[in-house]
Amino acid sequence: MKTQHRRTTSDPGGRLQRNMAWLVHDVIELVELQLRLVGVDVSEGAKESRVPVILIIGGACLFLGTAPVLMGGLALFLASALEWSIAASLCVVALLGAVVAAVMAFTGYRSARKALGLLHRSRDELTANLHWIKKTLVSDGSVTPSKTAESVSRFQYERSSR
Repeated sequence: MKTQHRRTTSDPGGRLQRNMAWLVHDVIELVELQLRLVGVDVSEGAKESRVPVILIIGGACLFLGTAPVLMGGLALFLASALEWSIAASLCVVALLGAVVAAVMAFTGYRSARKALGLLHRSRDELTANLHWIKKTLVSDGSVTPSKTAESVSRFQYERSSR
């Protein structure tokens, strides 16, 4: 006599299989959302870093192109107007040029750092997703798809509100 084993809702193996399926489904969706968020953040970071990069390159080109002539002329002017030696006036002008170059480079660096800070959303979302996965793995086994649906809805809302 053959007995058929049917899985019922009280069957622990069936519940475990369903819960694992939901968990794998949610993890895959979270990975997909995380990759999309990183793409959006990188895109926005690239847009916001254009101006700082242009400032840095422009400042460097300007300094390299005009600084020697300007600095030499200023040094000769200081030497004749203040009756300084040419060596002293060249040193003062070189120091002034170094200060201007440092201010330009620092301004570009701060702007670029601010633009690259946009990835904080991706980092925060990844941290929240990993926390959810860890919590789900040690929970009582009642995984539901609602958390991922909320995350998808929030991501789509944030993208459409821009």
